[in-house]
Amino acid sequence: MNEKYLVGLSLKIKRLDEKSQLLFLLNNEEGLVRLIVPSSDELYYPTGSILPFCLLRVYINGNTGLRKVRQINILRNFSAIVKNLDTLSAAQGLVELSIHLLSEPIMGMEEELLLQLTRLEVIANQINNPIEALAIAVQSSIHQLMIAGCSIPIQSCALTGKPLTPPLDNSDSEWYCSFVIQEGFILRKSFKASIELNASEFALLQKLQKPNIPRSSNGELIGSQTTWLRLLDIVCLWVEAYLPCKIFSFSILRDSLELLS
Repeated sequence: MNEKYLVGLSLKIKRLDEKSQLLFLLNNEEGLVRLIVPSSDELYYPTGSILPFCLLRVYINGNTGLRKVRQINILRNFSAIVKNLDTLSAAQGLVELSIHLLSEPIMGMEEELLLQLTRLEVIANQINNPIEALAIAVQSSIHQLMIAGCSIPIQSCALTGKPLTPPLDNSDSEWYCSFVIQEGFILRKSFKASIELNASEFALLQKLQKPNIPRSSNGELIGSQTTWLRLLDIVCLWVEAYLPCKIFSFSILRDSLELLS
């Protein structure tokens, strides 16, 4: 008889009582799965070793309802992310967003998170540049929203329907896009705008729908910290308007970067 197990990314661990915890697991087939994890003396693997940002193989009892874990194997541990506040808050923010988006299984969400956790782990271990974590948080949030079918509309004007095409050479200093909550972007400035982006900032935002983070020929990130924080604010405003929820860890990420600047 085949043993029933799930492979997925641990997003959150919550204590239920003195003898058990609730594990939030992201699995491609079932989406966001909630599992009861008993105390260590009942489990094959010590519960203290189960943390968020781990890729797990979880053996379970039962097929429906709130199922119980009987054995856990850790396949990959991204614990290095917790070394720095910027990588930790970026990762937690992405996890928060995915939990709010996963009312049903969404193919590609697990792969997206695993990719970005891998990138954040590299930053935590090798690079002392908090803006890198900020850029990953912004781009991955945009990717998650795309995967879930609630993208920020950045291709056409919400007012006229005309394509939003910023000049590539940034030659038009008067070119602006206004972000209006619950509508999207409007060409030119608007009194209803929450945030305004110039041509280079908006072009950067459009490029974030692609797989790779935009970089210059020397490998440096395109865009200043101020620009990336403005893009993070747009993501947060869109999420608050449409899910609706607040991604608290992104507030921590913003505050940590402002303290360093």
